[in-house]
Amino acid sequence: MKEQAQNCFIFTFSRMNPPTPGHLLLIESMIMKAIELGQEKIFVLLSKTKGDKSNPLTCNQNDGDNELLYKKNILDEMIINKKLLLAQAETDPIKVNKILDLNVIVLCATGNPLGFMSSTLEEYFPDKNSGNVKDKVKVYFFVGEDRSSFNKTIEKMFNPLNRDDIEAVYPIELTRKGMEELKNMNIEEIDINNVNDNNISGSFIRNVIANDRQDIYNHIYSKYLAPETISLLYETVKGPKEQTEVITEVKVKPAAKKRELTAETRTITTDNKSKKRSKTVRLGGKRKKYSSKRHNKVKKTIKNKNYKK
Repeated sequence: MKEQAQNCFIFTFSRMNPPTPGHLLLIESMIMKAIELGQEKIFVLLSKTKGDKSNPLTCNQNDGDNELLYKKNILDEMIINKKLLLAQAETDPIKVNKILDLNVIVLCATGNPLGFMSSTLEEYFPDKNSGNVKDKVKVYFFVGEDRSSFNKTIEKMFNPLNRDDIEAVYPIELTRKGMEELKNMNIEEIDINNVNDNNISGSFIRNVIANDRQDIYNHIYSKYLAPETISLLYETVKGPKEQTEVITEVKVKPAAKKRELTAETRTITTDNKSKKRSKTVRLGGKRKKYSSKRHNKVKKTIKNKNYKK
C-alpha cells in the first residue's frame, strides 16, 4: 500500500508585474520540489499592486474594467508553455507525467497579503481528522534573493510554536546572479541571443519597452506566449501615448472702461409753498429720491425768481 504524501504548502508571493521568463525559473524550482515531495499542487500568489509605471498590470478581471489583458491570464499561459518545455527536456516518462499533471494554482491576493497566505493554506489543507488532532502542514516558501528579507516575516507568521496546524517552515531563496547586471546594462549594447532567460526581471522588461525595443521584447516572450498576447502585453505595459498639450491663444477683449462720474450740475426748479427755488445737484451714480430734508447735503443755489420779465 502506497504511503500518503504529507501535506506541503509550497508557495511564493510576488508582484510579477509583468510576468517574465525569470519568474518562471522560480516556478520551475517549485515544480521540482513538489515532485520530489510527492505533491500535486503548488501556489503562486500575486500581489494586487497596480497604478504606477512599476506595476502596469491589473491582477485579474475583478480588479478593473476595460483592460487589454490581466496579469493572472498571462502567467497561466506562460506556465502551461513552461511545463511543456520542461516535459520535452525530460527523459523519464514517469516524471514527464508528473510535470504535466502538477496543478500550478495562480491566485490574486485579496485584503491583507499575510492574511491571504494564511487563509489559502487553511482553504486547501483543511483538517481531515476528527477530535483535537490536526493534520500538520510543512510550509515551503520560495522567494528571489532580491526579496529575501520577506523570509523572516513568513517564518514568524507560520511559526509552529504559535500554530498547531504547522509542522515546520522552510524558506527557500533563489539566487539569480546575472539579474542585476542585466537590469543595469545599456539596452543598445545587449545581444539578446546571449541573454539567459533566468536573469530577466520585470524591471528589465519595463526598460526594454520604455526604450521601444520591441525586437528584444518579442524574442524574450516568443517561447511562452501567443503572438497576439505578446502584442497586447507590450501595449498594456507601454501604456497610452502621451498627448502633447495644445495651447490655443485666446484673444481677450479689454474690459470696458467704467463710466466716470462728472462734476456736471443741473439746475432744477421746485415749488415749495408757492416759493420757487432752484437747486444744483451732482449727476452720476445711483439716483436717489429727492427730498427737501436732504437740501443740506447737496450743493444748492437759491435764487429769487419773483421777477417780471
